Amino acid sequence: MQLHSRLGLAVMISTVALVTSCGATYDSSNTAFIKKLDSEGYTVVKEKQQLVISGGREYCADEANGGSLAIQSTTIKLKSEFPELTTDMGNAILQSANSVFCPQYK
Repeated sequence: MQLHSRLGLAVMISTVALVTSCGATYDSSNTAFIKKLDSEGYTVVKEKQQLVISGGREYCADEANGGSLAIQSTTIKLKSEFPELTTDMGNAILQSANSVFCPQYK
């Protein structure tokens, strides 16, 4: 029974993540997030914007769940899919995500 509950929870979390990432395209906070990065001197090419937005949102979701590895896990994922990501840009993504997507964790 316990395994069944964990599987159900995993499916639910995956579904929420999928819905969040799919619905993220039309969210005005995504535009605000990209504009914030741009204002800080980090222009994200259109092909990478969804990746960066998803990374910022995942960081906030990790923060909501205790955040002990939020910075590391988000940075590792972004770096694996965005090799040209610099440390400074990674920091700007996390700080901008914190300001736009989850200001309650500042």
